[in-house]
Amino acid sequence: IARKGLASINNMKNGDFNLHNDYFNSLKAINPNVRKYFRIGDITALQMNIVKTCKNTFQSITGNSWFTSKEISYIEAVYNQLLSETLVDIDQLTTIITPNNFIMKDDERMVRINSIYNDIMDKHIFAENFSNEINALRMQRLKESKDVEISRLLTQLNK
Repeated sequence: IARKGLASINNMKNGDFNLHNDYFNSLKAINPNVRKYFRIGDITALQMNIVKTCKNTFQSITGNSWFTSKEISYIEAVYNQLLSETLVDIDQLTTIITPNNFIMKDDERMVRINSIYNDIMDKHIFAENFSNEINALRMQRLKESKDVEISRLLTQLNK
C-alpha cells in the first residue's frame, strides 16, 4: 500500500511538474499570429523611413556653404543618436518575436510590440520635424544669400 501510495504521489508530482513545464515552454514559443502582427511591418517601415530622412537631409546640407561645420556636427550627432535609438527598438522587436528569448503571453508580446511602435513613431515624427526645420533654415539662408547678391548688383548699377 505504501509503495502504491508513494508511486501515486510521485506520478501526481511529475504530472504537475510536466504541466507547469509545458505551460512555461508554451510561453517561450511565438504564436504565428503574433509574428504576422501588422505593427511589426509598420515598425520596420518607420525605421527605414527614419534612416532615409536622416540620410537625405544630411546629404542636402553637406557640400554647401549654408551651414557651418559646427552646425553640421550638431546635426550629425542628433541623427547618429536617433539612428542608434531606432536600432535599439529593432533589437527589442527582434528579441520579442524570436522564440525562447522571453517567457511572455501573446497579449504581453502584443503590448510590448505596440510600445515599440509608439516609441519608433515618436522618433519618426521627430526626424521629420527636425528635417523640415533644417530644410527651412537652408531655404532661408539661400534666400538671404540671393537677396544679398541682388542688393550688391543693384548697388553696383547705381554707381
